[in-house]
Amino acid sequence: MTREINVLIADDHKLLLQSMASVLAGFEYVASVKTCTNLAELSQSLQQQIPQVLFLDINLPPDDGLSICREIKLKYPSIYVIILTSHTEQARINSAQLNGANAYFIKSVDIEAIDGHLRNYLNGTAPAFVTEGFSHVAEEQATYYTQLLNNNILTPREKQIAELLVQGKHHSYITSTLNISYDTFKTHRTNVLSKLGFKSVPELISALFLHK
Repeated sequence: MTREINVLIADDHKLLLQSMASVLAGFEYVASVKTCTNLAELSQSLQQQIPQVLFLDINLPPDDGLSICREIKLKYPSIYVIILTSHTEQARINSAQLNGANAYFIKSVDIEAIDGHLRNYLNGTAPAFVTEGFSHVAEEQATYYTQLLNNNILTPREKQIAELLVQGKHHSYITSTLNISYDTFKTHRTNVLSKLGFKSVPELISALFLHK
């Protein structure tokens, strides 16, 4: 296969940056790989050479990757932008798409998935917008969640509460399903967060999604 893609990676995590650059450089169809760690370096690199593909961290100092994505797509509409992130929230995925991103990849995505997607891009068969890596995140989340709830710190009732909280269930659903009062629910919720070391339910849920 002819080497057809010039790639630029923008990420402030230097170890990840070096590792990804090394992997991409090994793909037979990648002509060159450049890297940058902040917005200033990204701007300078784009002035020197316009890549076909840009891997863009969703948090790139001093700005956020989504607003940067919007500006890049306005100035360089031909660049294929792949957002790199650890965030799995649907709201962020939607925002990435609205800001012009072509793809949204979880940073733990398999190399094979990246290779396959870039080949689809080369062949002109890539979807208008695609996400990758979520099944892997789900597996990690399930493993961590199982370990968390099987550590014998929580009582059986507290485990029930924790499971329902992580599923995003409202307190009215939980109290009705478990046939408990709201005060009892609040007590169990407080115990769950305290025993597991979290300050809030959103923090608990985020830890489960972002744990590596």
